[in-house]
Amino acid sequence: VVGTRLLAPPLCVGSDEHYELTKALLWARGHSLYQEAWDDQPPLHTALLGLCFKVFGPSIGVARVLAVAFGLSLLAGCSVLVKRRCGTLAAFVATACLLVAPQVFQLSVSVMLEVPAIGTALWALWPILRWQRSRKWPWLALSGFILAAALQIKLTAAVVAPALVV
Repeated sequence: VVGTRLLAPPLCVGSDEHYELTKALLWARGHSLYQEAWDDQPPLHTALLGLCFKVFGPSIGVARVLAVAFGLSLLAGCSVLVKRRCGTLAAFVATACLLVAPQVFQLSVSVMLEVPAIGTALWALWPILRWQRSRKWPWLALSGFILAAALQIKLTAAVVAPALVV
């Protein structure tokens, strides 16, 4: 696509990273998704990255910061949920295992949709744990809202839905 080059040429970490960067840059420059710029995914991540490009400028550094923030969110979500259910030692071991798992670190610094979708969906479990203690229905609504946001990043976030039901 002509005229969509980022200020610093990216060293693509993930296989589709260039595609996600281009979509967000086109959206930030006013092109509409699903009409002018083809997209086969829900729009939330593209809009967040495009908004970051509008505010901070179109650079790979800005995109990497957003990717790392989602990666840290995934690790934090894993740690918080396991700690709540199984204790501190189990949370440490689970988080360490997740961090050293093949490709998790690579995906956590890559501007791709998997980590943002799964990490956000994982946080939908936290309000459920709060609901179990208080039995106040707004926690369930918050859980549904977070899962809906995750599904607006990538539909594969639905893999967390059975855990919500259980």
